[in-house]
Amino acid sequence: MHRDLFTQAFKIGPQAPEPAMHSACVAFGMERLLLSLLARIGDPDRLLAHLHELLDDQPAGQRTKEFEHAALV
Repeated sequence: MHRDLFTQAFKIGPQAPEPAMHSACVAFGMERLLLSLLARIGDPDRLLAHLHELLDDQPAGQRTKEFEHAALV
């Protein structure tokens, strides 16, 4: 939960100073996904090699632009 970080910064919500409105994120956390992959695979270079192997095993029609980008970064 972001609490009032964004609502205060962008002046979102009622004009009264209290109570401040809070905001929250509904994303799944890309940094958490990367951290879990690194925890599972270990070495970042091995992670990239593993992603390249996954890409090579997929038929070209099943590849997505997002997956290709993630594997090649």
